[in-house]
Amino acid sequence: MPDEAWKRIDAELARVLVPAGFVRRGKPFVDQRARPVVKEIAVERSRWNVPGRRRFALLLTISVGDREARDYFAPDRDARYTPVFRKRTGYLRGEEALEFTVPEDGLEPLFAALDRHLEEDVLPFCRRIDSVEALIAVLEAENARLGEPFFSATLAVALARLGRLDEARKYFAEMQGVPENVRTFAARYGVQL
Repeated sequence: MPDEAWKRIDAELARVLVPAGFVRRGKPFVDQRARPVVKEIAVERSRWNVPGRRRFALLLTISVGDREARDYFAPDRDARYTPVFRKRTGYLRGEEALEFTVPEDGLEPLFAALDRHLEEDVLPFCRRIDSVEALIAVLEAENARLGEPFFSATLAVALARLGRLDEARKYFAEMQGVPENVRTFAARYGVQL
């Protein structure tokens, strides 16, 4: 049943995510309807899976494409898209270590918990991010909630790659670190501090 269980889990994710605008290409589910903002949900199997104790988490990555970015599935994706948010989905409810356990028999309780998590936490968060401006607002709120500029560096890079240098400057300036190193980093993306 191990391989069959993973196939059924993938099918259950598709049942919930595809109607919400995600498409499956390879392993992850991707929503690129709000390009240049792209959302990706992937199953992250535990590296410690053994018979009788299999676990997984869902990993949410939100990336922003640069000015030339086209299809997220193109071969040059890594050169064109900047990941600005990459967290396990449990983060969205304050449980970043959240993992789902695959039962040996009867996947229905797992599916109920998985569906509830997707419908209550993951999809509402993804729906809020329907543009670069919405992404900025969400990440600024996350920085404020965390009390530190956790997402500022990646947001600065993404905005600079979009050519939005004045906006990027604000986030580069928020970065923590040795000031000279931050200035050098910003300059690589065309931003002078």
